[in-house]
Amino acid sequence: MGGLLCKNANIANENIEVALIKAVRLKGARHKQKIKHINTLLLKFPKMIEQIEQLKVYFDEADKSKTGSISPEEFLSCCDDIIRVKLSKDTKGKLFEMSDFDDNKSIDFQEFVVVCALVYLLEENNKGSTLQAFADIYDLVIDAFLYFDKNNSGYLDKEEVMEGFSEGATPSAKVNKGLVGFSARRFEELDWDKNGQVSFREFLFALEKWLGLEPELEEGNEDGNPEGPGGAEKTPARKRPEDDSDYFAVTSPQKN
Repeated sequence: MGGLLCKNANIANENIEVALIKAVRLKGARHKQKIKHINTLLLKFPKMIEQIEQLKVYFDEADKSKTGSISPEEFLSCCDDIIRVKLSKDTKGKLFEMSDFDDNKSIDFQEFVVVCALVYLLEENNKGSTLQAFADIYDLVIDAFLYFDKNNSGYLDKEEVMEGFSEGATPSAKVNKGLVGFSARRFEELDWDKNGQVSFREFLFALEKWLGLEPELEEGNEDGNPEGPGGAEKTPARKRPEDDSDYFAVTSPQKN
């Protein structure tokens, strides 16, 4: 398996989505899966928040224009000078596009975390990348994804997600309307493009929301109104899971 996917390799001619699936599977096969219940994942949230937020240093350094987002050109420069990866320019560009969820030709911090994960996967065995310092957190995200990916297809479907959230519940609890509805809503959050299946990048993007790592909205607007257009109230700053204790409250169904 030596130089899987890349070592100064150009994988532009290979379907990158397929390459990512292969990388996730290989990563999962290389270490013992630690997440065997949804509550195990929830207990990892504080550590995940702390480590992911450390990537902000790289994001701020890459954001040369100080706009709160990174352009394609800034990302290419970041790959060369900051995170130091050896993927081809074409591959870097495609990973950028895949991580630009709102198609605005730039990536915010939440999207930056995703693109770094994709780079980490495709830069297998490249010890020169600064992303190796984040191997533990990205491997944990991979572990979480594989926990839900029961059929090892590289994608999550609704049935797998609902099964993952009800793991360990009694038969009657699994059909409880509260748990069923909760699990269905979590799948809707995961399925960004609404095609009925969830890729690894979609999973990480939604997971950041669950962690409370969505980008904070800038205070004020271009008109100088601190309350937004029409004097509307500002959107509250992002919250962490501990600030909303009911968010995952139904993931531990009680026996009837």
